[in-house]
Amino acid sequence: MKYCHKCLTPQEESGQPGFKTNCEKCSSDLHVCLNCRFYDTHQPYQCAEHIQEPVADKARFNFCEQFMFADKPLPDKKENPVPKAKQQWEKIFKQK
Repeated sequence: MKYCHKCLTPQEESGQPGFKTNCEKCSSDLHVCLNCRFYDTHQPYQCAEHIQEPVADKARFNFCEQFMFADKPLPDKKENPVPKAKQQWEKIFKQK
């Protein structure tokens, strides 16, 4: 299943999105690095493919020819543990 990088809404469109295709729910661009299966923060230019120039804004549409829509949400898009940890911290160290 393919998902929007911003709202994680499943995308029904089969194949690759067009360069300027938007998510029906949140209107975010879909042809973006954050939705690409080659997006990797540990690689040069945050891309596992060999690209010549970096994409400046990973969340805006681009014209990358190597784009392939990822089949699942990226690992860094899972639930953010910070709010839960902050609540636990405040509960433990609550000032009375």
